[in-house]
Amino acid sequence: MRHWYQNTSTIKQIECLFHSMSFVSTHIRIHKFLAIGRFSPKHKGFDLLIKAFAKFSQTNNDWMLEIVGEGDEENIYRQLIAEHHLEQRVKICPFTNDIQRHYAGASVYVLSSRW
Repeated sequence: MRHWYQNTSTIKQIECLFHSMSFVSTHIRIHKFLAIGRFSPKHKGFDLLIKAFAKFSQTNNDWMLEIVGEGDEENIYRQLIAEHHLEQRVKICPFTNDIQRHYAGASVYVLSSRW
């Protein structure tokens, strides 16, 4: 799918890439952000995501954040969640081979990687 937009004097083409996995359609009852990745130092930006969600959640009570992954930084992320009193709004799930279930239950996939 291609979209065109005009920005002052230049025209740019934006390419939209769709994920090739097919998902079983589910009825999403709650609004949920989903992030997935290894909890390694500074790579996936989950620390920034948790801080951003803390700010977002102050005015958006009907959203949750689910982070799927494992690694050395997990305790740091749990501390951030507790620091911002988000224990009921942010869930950390361990690695799973059934990742489709998480995608299917999410409203928005967040890619918070620093690079």
